[in-house]
Amino acid sequence: MPPAAASDALANARAMHEDPVGFYARCQARHGDTFPIATPLGTLVMSGDPAAIAALFAADDEVFGVFAPETQLPFLGPSSVFLLQGTAHREARRAMARLFQPRRIGDQGPDILRIARRHLAAAPRGEVLEFLDLTHAISLEVIARLVFGATGTARVAEVAAATEHFLHAIQPGIMYDPAQRRPANPAWARFLAAREALDALIAEEVAARRAASPGADMLGALVEEGLPPAAIRDALVTLLLAGHETTAISAAWAAHFVGRDAALAARLREEIAPVADDPAAIARLPLLDATCAEVLRLRPIGTEIPRLLRAPLDFGGHALPPGVVAAACATLLHARPDLYPEPEVFRPERFLERRFAAHEYIPFGGGHRRCLGAAFGLLEMKLLLAALLTGPAFRLESRAPVPAIRRNLTRTLGPADGVRMVLEEA
Repeated sequence: MPPAAASDALANARAMHEDPVGFYARCQARHGDTFPIATPLGTLVMSGDPAAIAALFAADDEVFGVFAPETQLPFLGPSSVFLLQGTAHREARRAMARLFQPRRIGDQGPDILRIARRHLAAAPRGEVLEFLDLTHAISLEVIARLVFGATGTARVAEVAAATEHFLHAIQPGIMYDPAQRRPANPAWARFLAAREALDALIAEEVAARRAASPGADMLGALVEEGLPPAAIRDALVTLLLAGHETTAISAAWAAHFVGRDAALAARLREEIAPVADDPAAIARLPLLDATCAEVLRLRPIGTEIPRLLRAPLDFGGHALPPGVVAAACATLLHARPDLYPEPEVFRPERFLERRFAAHEYIPFGGGHRRCLGAAFGLLEMKLLLAALLTGPAFRLESRAPVPAIRRNLTRTLGPADGVRMVLEEA
């Protein structure tokens, strides 16, 4: 084991929540690329070393167990791909991978673009709004229509509301402290009510699909797989927890960085204009792709990718025993000047100049547990940014840098101000 970087578990947990980028950078400066951190959930060995991350992602999936399942079980459900391991995990991933086949994702592009443009058209003009509120609303409707398959304004609103109530009911206290999961705790009671409402809605939709045509949405694909209702429920909840706020936050960060660079915004508009109504062509645009990649480099979806070891692993030159958590640190890796010269500068061109290996750029994790919805999330991010850039002119309230804070239970670093902007009259 490498020498300890920080031994106060509660103080470390607080720092990892409040300022993970700064905390990890300080640990790295004192102890090198790979260092252990004591946490209330056990010892976590963090690394921003590309070689260590390559070894972690290349290890056989039997090496890994599920990290802190007790924090996630009541929310995701026992059949969630996040909580399975071994053969069960591989089978669940195969089933869910069919939801994200390239043709299926491509077919959803026009709907995503229409939803984004409709929300932008309805947004107020000439007054300050938080773009993150818009991207949240867009993402919720995308989930309601394309994941749950809801149709009709009233049903879409019902699904979106149930989803939002469920997400907001998951509070850190009941997630990280099982002792708080008791009937007398109002937070736990609110969560149980929100979960029951969402589960009932999912059960209605599953029953309707089985009685008629499954449909082309993701719920329909799960029904076609022949999964039992409980497994379908857990898969849908996993999708909404993993994909809703993460995509909304990434799209908001994209608006922030592009809004601070008028020259880049103009180049992107020029690139998008000839294919503005063709989502498949938009997804292939090189500068737009590089811009989104640079957003995810500076503001990765997960700041750390933890793996609980069930077997020994050589990690960054250190022999780690079973029971330790090895974690790839995206914020440290993405800030390495040997990989990304002037790493603090937002410069999309770096992704046009070279390709980065899977262990050098990890916004969606890597290895056997890499995010299954990466392509879908990236497509949604690109189309939301394209809709903004081809819609009404916008200006940020301020071009000053915005602090990154934990915005949700997926631990994504979001903009502290929600990306405040003004949409101009046409």
